[in-house]
Amino acid sequence: MVINDLKQVCPQCRGMGFQAGISRMGISEPNVGGKCPKCAGRGFLLTSLGRDLVDLLRPFMAELIEERARARERGVPAGGVPATDKSGGEV
Repeated sequence: MVINDLKQVCPQCRGMGFQAGISRMGISEPNVGGKCPKCAGRGFLLTSLGRDLVDLLRPFMAELIEERARARERGVPAGGVPATDKSGGEV
């Protein structure tokens, strides 16, 4: 599997993520935010395989984020080891 199996270049902005104007019903309007409305400024769209992978990983990522937040509340840094002072005692 390669990255191109998971995403494709946005056909509307051609991978730039930016679109100066938008044509609606034959009338060209300025795009105030500048982001491409089709890809939300990312420059790519996920393929069906990419969407499936995101759906598979989303619960695991949510769990990891919750674990990190709980650890931060307890004062444990991201690595999981409590902070110590120079003498080796916990801070």
